[in-house]
Amino acid sequence: MNILAIKNRLAKPSVGSRQKGASSLEYLMLGAVIVIILGVVIATAGDEGGIGSKIVETFNSLLGNAQEKVDAS
Repeated sequence: MNILAIKNRLAKPSVGSRQKGASSLEYLMLGAVIVIILGVVIATAGDEGGIGSKIVETFNSLLGNAQEKVDAS
């Protein structure tokens, strides 16, 4: 095979390179980044009524409601 034939073979897209959408690993990485960002926002939450404290209040109310339903059962 000459150099031109090798270049043409390497330049052609293969079937695997035509992926549409994200892979499961990419979704896992995106989820991890979101969890890290939420963790940082919550960790820096103060009592000044910022977004971090609102997230903490929301989690507390959701978990409180779930615990009340468990206790009622």
